[in-house]
Amino acid sequence: MIKPEILSPAGDMECLNSALSFGADAVYLAGKLFGMRSAPKNFDRDD
Repeated sequence: MIKPEILSPAGDMECLNSALSFGADAVYLAGKLFGMRSAPKNFDRDD
């Protein structure tokens, strides 16, 4: 049986840490210039 991959969004470091803590296999994120959300808390260069 093929195990499905758990892919999770991460808008900031807190979300990234939570996703990894709860077993996400992969995380997707965006920077300030490339985010698709209207009010994003995306990563910046300091993160």
